[in-house]
Amino acid sequence: MEFPTVPRFLPDLRAGLATLYQTNTPSKEAHDYCLFVQSRNARRKVRSWQQQQKDQPSDALPSADFVVGSSWLACLALLLQNVSHTERLFCAQSLLHRIRRVPIAEAVDWEFEHAVMVLQPVPPAAILLEAYRDWMRRIHPAVAQCMEHYHSVECSERVKGELTMLTIASILHHEISDNNTTDPLCATLASILATTALRLRFTGTSPSTSVIVCIQHAFAGVTQQSNSLGFSLTLIAIPETVFTNSAGNKLSIDPKCIQTIAQELRTVELPILFQCLPSDELWVLRLGEAWARYLPLPEDFIRQTASIMMNYWNTKVCLKYWLAVMESAVLTVDEIVTQNLGLADGPCQQAMKKRLSGRAKKKKQAKIEEDSTEEMYAYAEWDTRHRGAMACAMVSVAWNSFDAVVKEVLSQQNYHQVDGEGPLGCLAACANACLPFILLHRETPHGTELFHAISESFQELCNHVNSSVRALALEPLHNLHAALLESIIAHGPLSESLEAFVVNHLSKCVISLASACSYPVNYFDDKAAPSDEDTEILRNDIRDVVRTVSGSGESGSTSDSASIHGPISTTLKILIEILMSCHHAVVVAKESGELLPETAIHTFSAFAKPLNAVAKFVVQKGGDVDIQPLLEFAFSFLCNICTNVIDLFHARTRLEDILPRCRTAAIAAASLSPMISCMAMINILDGKLLSAIFDMSMMSIEHIPELFAESTLKHSQYDIRGTMRGPGGEDHVGCLTLMRLIQESELLTNIIITIHAETFVPRLCHLHQQLKAIENERGVGVSYGKGVTPASRRILLGILSDMEVTSKGQAGAASVLEELFNHAVRSIAQCNSGTAFDERTIFEIAEHTFDLVAFSPAILFNLFADEKSSSNGLVTACLECLTTTCITGYQQLSSSESPSPAIMQWNRLRAALLQLFRIVLKIHGSPRLAEMIRACAIAELEAAHRQCELGSESGSSLFLDEVISEDSIPAGIFLRVVGEVVVVNGVINPACLFVLKECRQACLSVVAHPCSDPLSFVDPRPALLEAWLFSMLELSNAREQVDESMLAETFVASITFIFMSSLGKTEEERRRDPGMSMDGPHSLMMVMFIVKFLDLGPHMLKMAAERLVDVIPINPSSSSGLSDALPFNRGMAIIAAGLFRAAEGTLPPWVVEMCPEIYSSLYAALGRTVNDFILLFRWSMEIRLLPDVPRFGGVSPGCLLSGHAFEKLNDKSKHDFLKQASELAAKDDVTSWRRMKVLIKQISGGKKKDTDFRQKPSLTRWEFLRV
Repeated sequence: MEFPTVPRFLPDLRAGLATLYQTNTPSKEAHDYCLFVQSRNARRKVRSWQQQQKDQPSDALPSADFVVGSSWLACLALLLQNVSHTERLFCAQSLLHRIRRVPIAEAVDWEFEHAVMVLQPVPPAAILLEAYRDWMRRIHPAVAQCMEHYHSVECSERVKGELTMLTIASILHHEISDNNTTDPLCATLASILATTALRLRFTGTSPSTSVIVCIQHAFAGVTQQSNSLGFSLTLIAIPETVFTNSAGNKLSIDPKCIQTIAQELRTVELPILFQCLPSDELWVLRLGEAWARYLPLPEDFIRQTASIMMNYWNTKVCLKYWLAVMESAVLTVDEIVTQNLGLADGPCQQAMKKRLSGRAKKKKQAKIEEDSTEEMYAYAEWDTRHRGAMACAMVSVAWNSFDAVVKEVLSQQNYHQVDGEGPLGCLAACANACLPFILLHRETPHGTELFHAISESFQELCNHVNSSVRALALEPLHNLHAALLESIIAHGPLSESLEAFVVNHLSKCVISLASACSYPVNYFDDKAAPSDEDTEILRNDIRDVVRTVSGSGESGSTSDSASIHGPISTTLKILIEILMSCHHAVVVAKESGELLPETAIHTFSAFAKPLNAVAKFVVQKGGDVDIQPLLEFAFSFLCNICTNVIDLFHARTRLEDILPRCRTAAIAAASLSPMISCMAMINILDGKLLSAIFDMSMMSIEHIPELFAESTLKHSQYDIRGTMRGPGGEDHVGCLTLMRLIQESELLTNIIITIHAETFVPRLCHLHQQLKAIENERGVGVSYGKGVTPASRRILLGILSDMEVTSKGQAGAASVLEELFNHAVRSIAQCNSGTAFDERTIFEIAEHTFDLVAFSPAILFNLFADEKSSSNGLVTACLECLTTTCITGYQQLSSSESPSPAIMQWNRLRAALLQLFRIVLKIHGSPRLAEMIRACAIAELEAAHRQCELGSESGSSLFLDEVISEDSIPAGIFLRVVGEVVVVNGVINPACLFVLKECRQACLSVVAHPCSDPLSFVDPRPALLEAWLFSMLELSNAREQVDESMLAETFVASITFIFMSSLGKTEEERRRDPGMSMDGPHSLMMVMFIVKFLDLGPHMLKMAAERLVDVIPINPSSSSGLSDALPFNRGMAIIAAGLFRAAEGTLPPWVVEMCPEIYSSLYAALGRTVNDFILLFRWSMEIRLLPDVPRFGGVSPGCLLSGHAFEKLNDKSKHDFLKQASELAAKDDVTSWRRMKVLIKQISGGKKKDTDFRQKPSLTRWEFLRV
């Protein structure tokens, strides 16, 4: 056996890498080829082919590219050549990728360099050894020299592993020097060595050799030095190799091996490591950093290295070691367990960085729960405490020298960006690790002195002029507060002296941070400029930390601790301390004639959540508790702030100075409305003081536009600077303040009406009139420059309605509301006399309709009273106008014109009608309302049908992204609103049922239209189908008799949609299929409906199955026993075949995850009879379309309904599947149906990685108040 000097893949690999790295336009083909070489697994391909030969013998040989040639030798050969550093790094990373993802025998694929090896067994280890030696002598004699004394063993996998160790150790030894120890190539080579040693540790025939000793042996064959640089670098790589899945490159190894090696690293490898420490002190620190991140280091080592560090504070190595110890000290028990299971995502993140979360995190958590043990958690609890103690020990030894460095840096830093890896980041990490630990473990040696020393320097950091320096303090403050709560709840109150110091420390830090977060000078001069995101984010972060440290629960909430223990006195003292600081700042500014300090108002606004929690607690205790005066002081201070803002208006202060202060004060007032309501409940509210809040809010609405220029919120996180909206919000904060106070509680509303209605209501009515006039002045579509947006104005309309309803007509707004209501109705009715379909008219109709939506439901219902009993012709004309305008808009459909401005306003009218119907339907469904909804829904369905008739390549003036689409206002809104209230408390709404019956044929007809997935317009069918299925899903929840035929017909249509796809893997392939794309939320809704329908029981299933036989022309003789079966059985075979086809790829891959719900419901509907269930599976795998009929959707005549994957199954595979399915169905529990999902996935062709379906979507959002 001899390897060719030039490996098979080497020339193409070099060409591919040259294309990728040496040209300006990288080629996708080159990229794909490089990934192919990196990830191919010849051994598995050969095994798969051999298994296929056993199942179905054939003369066909596997593709040579997959089973001939060695990826390992190609990458290794290029790594040994004098090529560019980038190419060599790619090769090293490819070797690391392979050795991490698959066992040594598969990763190191030497033997497959020859085609003849495909058909022969693996050569003996001795032959492989000699072939590799000979090849290496030809490629690189110097590397080959280190293998001359290596002796073969019987295990070829071990030979591969040990030769790999020698080879890579030799390359690393020649590559590394004092100047390039941080080179990624050297680090990658070290990781290859560490990973290979780890795999050799668990190779079946290998002796139980320590990983470090194994690496020592490899370097002993390369160099005579006992502690070479390469050896030290490989020691550094060991912990990360074992404990992390870096860059998504998971170490594929038995979890029990990870657990074993984690234990051995602590008990066996650490002592060996300390015997191998290099003489260079900086290398000792590097080793310490790498191992401290994942393992608890002993105190002797910590103290020894802490002494070393005092000489190296000017080096990054020293600071990184400090950070590693501090960051490992804040790891939680769960994080340590995750590490020990080998499920950590990568190196420990800095504590100040947020961690990601998502669906993958949930899966990982389930894996942790499955693999972890009580012993692991018990060890992790000891580990967390030990790491914290070691962090404190390190600080106690090195603090004096470290603090001197910190103070020097603090004195030098100005305004340039500061990262978290310098001395100041180390100080923040130190505070984050040690201060919480000392609070939780009060017996810590010299803990009090250490707390004082760290907190002194940390307070200087909080008081620094540089915002990036201050930002380092935020996370430590959050964690210190959490530790404070945990310590008090678990161990009781702090000592008086310690409590005083903690309160002082947290208060000083927060006050320093809060007082420095003001807007830059002249920030609001250019009010049209976009907000500075860094400034807004920092202000939000500081508000968050204020809220946290002043509360008695997590993030200022009381849901976890205060609700059980009541507000904690220590955090109340912090709150009072900061509150008094804000009050003092306001008083000093007032006395000195300066402007109201915006930072004090901003800080005060952050107290809303803790103050609201305190107020709720006082109410629960019935009032008259010690903390009651705190509420009175906070309320008085709020009113004082509002009065000061009013004074600014009266003094004609610059609007640029009023805006930030007024905006923040309004946010504070709105946020504190729960506290004010609670004060009313315990009779300590001075209602007269509310006038200051009302006056400030209304003056802000009168004098400060909601937007000084056009909003940027659609394409930025924060709006323009000149806006009276909250950060990222969409309403004038003055309007929001009034709304929150009026809607907070009926008691508070009645107090406001009793004391302030006489002046407040008329003023509010006049203000609304002013704002409406300003709107008319601004013109169509302009909502900035003056006044407020229509949505904010309608908040005032809602406030007046709520006050009138709450007071039962005594608020004094009845006549004004009646006039406003009649004006809206009259204005719409006047557009009903043949007015042209123009932008201005449609805009007016839409605006007046949105105005109607703001009124109370009781008033709106009068619009839809029975036509015979209505004597108001204006109402009739109004409704006719709305209906006619809606229908006319759909009639504007054109395939050649772009949407006109009138169409854009008409689309807003659709949203207004949705809201109007939604409100009134919840009260009652009158025949007039039902008819109106039916007319609008039918018009939409007919327009969608006309669009599909024009063909998939036609244009559209309606079904576009900016008009009728998921990104704007989707199709199906009228069907959706009916579905929302078709069943209320189990009772069917007759009006909704009428609409559904009237629309059934039109809807099912258009969603089944054979027009393929369009490119030139937005397909309305998916949204229509989602809305219809939602209505059917809700209808099935009725307790009374439902229209069974409508549900059955919808189920038949749903199954039919599955057969429309030809199982194309790409969007381009699927676009040739008849019908709409199934890639979207409608597929999710469809599967939910299928599960719900199956749960309705055998009777409904029988009706649907029998109907399916008439829809899909099957060949009963294609499966034994099916010819004689009843129509029900044939229909059930079609259903089951459709479910198989869905799993194979007609529906997106995420549908497979819903198999447990689908098949458990199907099993229940069949009476939980295993034989019937398995017989159904057998039929569904064999049932075919009739050979002499036209193609049905994506199924060709005579083909299996279940899909292509089942054409390839032999009898043995089918038998094995049915046997396993029978066993799982008989168990009928959650676990068995999850395993059934895996079985279904396997039988249907396995994972669908090569499809371009999108990820599982969310259902469509049907809220359109802001259009």
